[in-house]
Amino acid sequence: MVFKMNEKTASTTEIMVEMLRHLYVEDYSVIRLDLTKSRNNEEHELEYPKRKLQIWKADSNFSIRINNISNPEIPIPSTTTPLRPIDNILIQRIFITNTAGSGEAIILLI
Repeated sequence: MVFKMNEKTASTTEIMVEMLRHLYVEDYSVIRLDLTKSRNNEEHELEYPKRKLQIWKADSNFSIRINNISNPEIPIPSTTTPLRPIDNILIQRIFITNTAGSGEAIILLI
């Protein structure tokens, strides 16, 4: 687990509160992509690790890699309805690749 505090000087209570904050999904991230711009493994590092990735919308096709640029590419088809989530994996970074298309994509990370 990644903390945004100094674990050597933080009190036990502060560390426990930070751990509980992550366990109870107090924070989430939304990545909005302008798909008219092409990307080649553009990195998106998350402030805190997440355990679920949900594609809410994709007006054009794109692909992602999770955590490491050498991991297999996951193709994301264009869709106007949410896709099945990717979960039960600790997600710290996402790499996005797409050719210039149209519209946008919305990715929710919890």
